[in-house]
Amino acid sequence: DVSQERDVEALFCAAEEAFGTIHVLVNNAGVSWRGLLTHMPLAEWEHVFAVNTRGVFLCCRRALPSMIRRKEGAIINISSMWGRQGASCEAAYSASKAAVIGLTQALAQEEGPSGIRVNCIAPGVIDTPMNSSLSPADLAALAGDTPLQRAGTPQEVAQAALFLAESPFITGQTLGIDGPPRPHGPGGLFCRFIPRQARPKPRWFRGINRPRQGWLAAVCQLAGVQRPERGRLPAATALAGLAGGARRYGTAAGL
Repeated sequence: DVSQERDVEALFCAAEEAFGTIHVLVNNAGVSWRGLLTHMPLAEWEHVFAVNTRGVFLCCRRALPSMIRRKEGAIINISSMWGRQGASCEAAYSASKAAVIGLTQALAQEEGPSGIRVNCIAPGVIDTPMNSSLSPADLAALAGDTPLQRAGTPQEVAQAALFLAESPFITGQTLGIDGPPRPHGPGGLFCRFIPRQARPKPRWFRGINRPRQGWLAAVCQLAGVQRPERGRLPAATALAGLAGGARRYGTAAGL
């Protein structure tokens, strides 16, 4: 349990006994909690931060003294794409992973004069047990939000970690292994993977009869025009739809 100082000490003692010296540290442990922030118990919030953020701190603090003495070493922290852009219904996870990115950048500045490199990896949707609760349809939808149209593999993240461990002039960087996701992809407008009745909807969007009919039909409905069968939506129609939404529901929407 990387959130417990005694367990981290035992881990490093075992590693030093087996390998002698710690040259590379990869902070990869993580947990998540999905749901609305208003429904999240305090204990769950603290657990997410204990593992995802405190664990990184404890392991870095334990690894650094010997690295500083030798004037060499590499630390790779595993964050998430949600640590860079945030995900609805994963507020605690996003915040904890954003903290990992901030810690990475600060440690890179702090330990650079000692010859220690500190970098971060921000994976996207990876085929790991953390995503095992998602249905095949959900995973396919997430994969469809990336240009590569698939989820990543643990091996691809490991290759990135090896690259950073062996690169002598890279530090303070966050490397995205994420596809990458398209704008307004997963984690954007809706909490896609919690029950539909619990999903929050933007105020301007509530007047649309079929929330899943797509942005094009939604804007056309707000503009009071017929959806085109082919081609792009004229800019004037799009602006009229957004203006109509703002007038009717009191909140402007950004696409």
